[in-house]
Amino acid sequence: MNQKQKEALKAQLLETRKEILSRLQAKLQTDDQIGQHWSDPRDVEDWASISLTEELFRLLSRTELQELQQIDEALRRMKEGTYGTCRRCGNPIPYARLEMIPWTDLCHVCSRELEQHTFTETP
Repeated sequence: MNQKQKEALKAQLLETRKEILSRLQAKLQTDDQIGQHWSDPRDVEDWASISLTEELFRLLSRTELQELQQIDEALRRMKEGTYGTCRRCGNPIPYARLEMIPWTDLCHVCSRELEQHTFTETP
């Protein structure tokens, strides 16, 4: 991967990071508004709706937080000079894969092997 490609991936990582942080901030504001709106006594259906909404926010935020951590880790690897190398086998990760998933630290082969291993061990 050349320097121009690396800079393009870094810009993509930083933009995705900015978008995630923006969405999380919006969710926090929405969550505060929901809490204020639903603070009055409600019936069972209202409370079920509130609970479902809160759980959805928690799940989405957890996923986005994990993605944010992966992005930060990828940026760290860029600084260290290990970005674009598979953490499992040590082979270069193809640029096309990094374009699709710029925070990945696994080549396609290792990623597939780990997924298959995970699925076969799941009860």
